[in-house]
Amino acid sequence: MSRDYSIEPDRDHYSCMVDVLSRAGRLEEAYEFIQKMPIEPTAGAWGALLGACRVHKNVELAKIAADRLFVIEPDNPGNYVLLSNIFATAKLWDEASEIRKLMRDRGITKEPGCSWV
Repeated sequence: MSRDYSIEPDRDHYSCMVDVLSRAGRLEEAYEFIQKMPIEPTAGAWGALLGACRVHKNVELAKIAADRLFVIEPDNPGNYVLLSNIFATAKLWDEASEIRKLMRDRGITKEPGCSWV
């Protein structure tokens, strides 16, 4: 991109690449891409990886992505709920409960969803 179009990729470009790799099921490759990024990965990159871990049922990588998201966005309830749901899907009830307890301890609540349809 830099060579052909004289455009330096920014955080959004890198996050999109992580998203593309993750959606394709290439989670390890996406994780390696994040680790090799020349800039600090954003919540968007880690969030894309975490979301794909749910779809592709990769609990170990989900823990890594969530830990990073808890540092970047400590007050975002979606990250906690997503990790808890990943644990629940994998029947890791104790871990799912721990995440919910962590939310309570930190005073983080998720607003219920609603639809205007």
